[in-house]
Amino acid sequence: MDSFIAQLETKQPTCLRGFSCNSTTLPEPWDDNPKSVWHVRCKCGGTTGRLRGFSLKDFNDEYDGPLAMISPLAIQCAVCKEETELLDTDIHGYHADLDLREGTT
Repeated sequence: MDSFIAQLETKQPTCLRGFSCNSTTLPEPWDDNPKSVWHVRCKCGGTTGRLRGFSLKDFNDEYDGPLAMISPLAIQCAVCKEETELLDTDIHGYHADLDLREGTT
């Protein structure tokens, strides 16, 4: 289990391949569960941008909760305006990296 946690904390998730990233820590403790925390930058070096995605309310008329975004999600860099995909569950799946890291499909 310790090797899995070390890998989780140091191996960049595949959905972040379009960005320059380095592992980091949370500014405040969250809980005791293993976590993967990454500082994400645009390839141009930009560190701010806009989250682009789709509101669940636009796809589900019965949804009446707070703003919830569904994939695909992207980040548009404030510096170069490039839009880079962050997560598409049709491609990346749900917990896909965890399955790959554990050696399953």
